[in-house]
Amino acid sequence: MKKKIALVSIALLVSDYAGGAFGHPNDQFADICKEAGVRFIKHPSSPVRSVAFTWSSDIHRQLFHRYELNAKGKTLLAGSLFWSPHVEDYTDFIEEKIGPESRFGPPGVTNAKYAKKLHDGSVLGEESLSADVEVKFEVSNPAELDKPVRMESLIKYTVTVLDRRTSEKLATMVYWVDGVNRRACGTNLKDTIDVDVFVLEATAIPITIPAWEIERRGRALIPNSPRWEPKSGGS
Repeated sequence: MKKKIALVSIALLVSDYAGGAFGHPNDQFADICKEAGVRFIKHPSSPVRSVAFTWSSDIHRQLFHRYELNAKGKTLLAGSLFWSPHVEDYTDFIEEKIGPESRFGPPGVTNAKYAKKLHDGSVLGEESLSADVEVKFEVSNPAELDKPVRMESLIKYTVTVLDRRTSEKLATMVYWVDGVNRRACGTNLKDTIDVDVFVLEATAIPITIPAWEIERRGRALIPNSPRWEPKSGGS
């Protein structure tokens, strides 16, 4: 496997500071976070080769798939400065709705409803989804997403993985992000919320971690869930 560093949108890059996130005696953040986490329901009916990402029509910006925190749960950044697995690297294709909230779109195609990104990087337009699995994002307060990221108040994200071939629910992930107070909860890696890792676990797609990343970061790459054991790859 070639060396690769994930290049994604990055926001909320802040230094750690005293106070703010846990400074209020009546703060209910800890209670809210009790429902955060990952729940695996069942394995997919057959091997998964493609994934579609969907969200409601009232979401108008890109959704971050990864948040990195410090040991106290304060958000350091949304996105990643390091290597992390992306679903598109382990599937034949991924699909998304075309719009300002999409991470990609087919060049020159204006009348397609969805974009299909193939494993070779090419992008096609299509009118309907064809992926094996759908990953659906739900947001508790979509209006907050219209604000600058650092001005967003507490938002609950629910991610559901559905097998489109059988209409069965495979897994759910719940996490909370508070942009104003620079905090989040619902990690599935050490001090990290990573939706792509969750999706790969839920779809039983093996993840190969480059050997150089394991040497550099060790257990920080291993999900909290015992369901997944990564394999090391070449340099």
